[in-house]
Amino acid sequence: MRYPAIEFVALHGRKLAVAVGALAALLAALHVTLSGFGPVATVIAGMVSGAAGWALARVGAEIVELIAETLMPH
Repeated sequence: MRYPAIEFVALHGRKLAVAVGALAALLAALHVTLSGFGPVATVIAGMVSGAAGWALARVGAEIVELIAETLMPH
């Protein structure tokens, strides 16, 4: 039995985690900037949300990799 979504995330999950982190950082920085806060708040919000987004996406990718190792034959 094949699981295309699991195969895709197992192969590209780490790169996707970086993209998710970058997107989270950009969106948070844009939101804080448009809310009228200063540049320091913008940088802090971008860094924190980028790191959190990357970490959560990376954990998800690791879990999918673990599932792929147990479900799929080599």
